[in-house]
Amino acid sequence: MPVKLIYNPSPADIAIANHLDPAAVGIAVNGGIHGMTPSNWAALCAAGVAVAGCTYQEIDPACNLRVSVAAQARDADPTYTTGLDAGQLSHFVGKLAGSLQTLSGVFAGDSITFGLGTPNSDGFRVLTNTNLLARELRAQWAYVGTQASGSVPTTLHNGISGRRTAQLSADIAAGYGSGKIRFQWIRVEIGTNDAIDGMDAATYAATFATLLSTIKTAEPAAGVSVARHIPDVSAPVQALLVQYNAALTGVIATAVSGGQFVIFEADAGLINPTDYIDGRHPNQQGCAKIAPVAADGIVAALTLAGTLP
Repeated sequence: MPVKLIYNPSPADIAIANHLDPAAVGIAVNGGIHGMTPSNWAALCAAGVAVAGCTYQEIDPACNLRVSVAAQARDADPTYTTGLDAGQLSHFVGKLAGSLQTLSGVFAGDSITFGLGTPNSDGFRVLTNTNLLARELRAQWAYVGTQASGSVPTTLHNGISGRRTAQLSADIAAGYGSGKIRFQWIRVEIGTNDAIDGMDAATYAATFATLLSTIKTAEPAAGVSVARHIPDVSAPVQALLVQYNAALTGVIATAVSGGQFVIFEADAGLINPTDYIDGRHPNQQGCAKIAPVAADGIVAALTLAGTLP
């Protein structure tokens, strides 16, 4: 029997839930998102999803079921909500359908990945997570890394201010792979500091090829999404970044021909200076442009790797 849950969701929530598995999960509409009614709880018990003997449960913001007698009274209060957003609802429904896979990944790069100058140093990372959740995939997104800063759930990452490409390669070799931190995808944004140093495009291409090889050694089956360099306020740096982007096309093609699962992201379309804090680091508006492009790249890389259907 299908599990019928009356969350009182929005049309967008219904679409997400039914996309996951309409044969296993049904959604009925009746207002805003409230705690489950006793009849819903009985349906869960009958379906074997919940433990018999408990009398009531609701969904908490971490997408878990919890016993809550007090929530029965809240159902009569039209102002009460669980605080679930569409992504959390998708996560919970996926749990009920037994269809979630955990996809662990790394945001790797320099101060742009770190989120320098943005609120809580979240940069584009938290916004990318929001975009990934909105894609209605049977996935639980997890984030790993050697660095810890910013907001949950993207606190862990490998974005380090001042990082050069060769340094990031050393980071991956030292901290990731068998017996270390494992990942199924990695999003790489690196090279601005190399351009500040004046590294020519040919040397950058060779250094980036080494980085991709290091990633492949650490996690041969991982999907890799490579970010295009965004415009920089410095004319000499910008000139080199344009050359770097052109060089990356060939580097990535070579890696793909060698069996690595690498995607070159689309242009995020940032405009200097309106999308920047200082002409180099994106502000919230700029990060909002990067996030969907980053999410697209991560999903494409995982699809190429066969991790996502």
